[in-house]
Amino acid sequence: MSSTPQRYCPPVRMGLAGLAVLVLLLAGGVAVWRSDERVEGRATEAGRGRVAERDAVRRSSAPERYRQLLARLEAAAADAGASEVDGQGLSAFHRITGSLESEDFAALLESGQGSAELRLKVLLAWAERDPRAAAEALARLGEMPPEASALLAGTWARQDLEAALGWGRGLPSGAERDGVLQALAGEAALKEPRVAIELLEELESSEESRATLSQAAGAWAGSDPEAAAAWALGLEEPVQREAALAAIATAWADRDPQAAAALVLESVGDGSIEENSIVGIVQRFAFRDPQAAREWVDQFPAGRTRERAEAELQRIASRAGR
Repeated sequence: MSSTPQRYCPPVRMGLAGLAVLVLLLAGGVAVWRSDERVEGRATEAGRGRVAERDAVRRSSAPERYRQLLARLEAAAADAGASEVDGQGLSAFHRITGSLESEDFAALLESGQGSAELRLKVLLAWAERDPRAAAEALARLGEMPPEASALLAGTWARQDLEAALGWGRGLPSGAERDGVLQALAGEAALKEPRVAIELLEELESSEESRATLSQAAGAWAGSDPEAAAAWALGLEEPVQREAALAAIATAWADRDPQAAAALVLESVGDGSIEENSIVGIVQRFAFRDPQAAREWVDQFPAGRTRERAEAELQRIASRAGR
């Protein structure tokens, strides 16, 4: 059995002189490091000082700066040509607000300067950029037009309906919350009709809420008329129920005019709503199949509804050159 020979390494011996040299080198390195640290520290302190000085100057000049900015915005908003857009589709007012940061919007609004109309325009311009920040600022502001929250909600909903709903539903009960929910329902009515209906069910019935409800019902009927009709038939308030049914029937008429007419005749009481709905259905029916529409109208009982329906058929035929 052979063994591998071990290589001999003589021990390293350091005399006093070598040890002294090593200590001197280490001391020099520490000194250089500490010197660099002091230089860097002084540079950092100087940088912080310059930033603080700049911020102090900016704060001292802020009131004048924002007064001038408000004056420019007021002029842009009042100018007859302010609505004219540039090559990028921006108005003079939005060209100015497009260069502002959140802190600028907040300072302009918190200054309390400018007309109520201008402050509202500034708030909505901010909401187009950062609706959550604008909403948070609105809660801190003093006097603002009463419609500010509702208009902000509409702006936010066009960007992110779900986030706007979360904010609106989190508001305390009262007129402001009701206005916000109404605005959100108005934005949701066409794209998210069932969401709009849920919002409106939380509010007291009003002319505006009934109009929005009818709009949402018609939009729902565009995709599922049977379900929309079943829901509308369950509404307790007669005026609201008939308006919703009429909107559903009008939308349903594009797919099945006779089913739509049956819904109106069976579920909507006599009166202008029924009459207008039937005439609207006849119009849609006539565009799709004028001969079938004529035969259908011929079955109507004598009266004002038949007269209006026949007049509508005649008008459509004249325009078509028939």
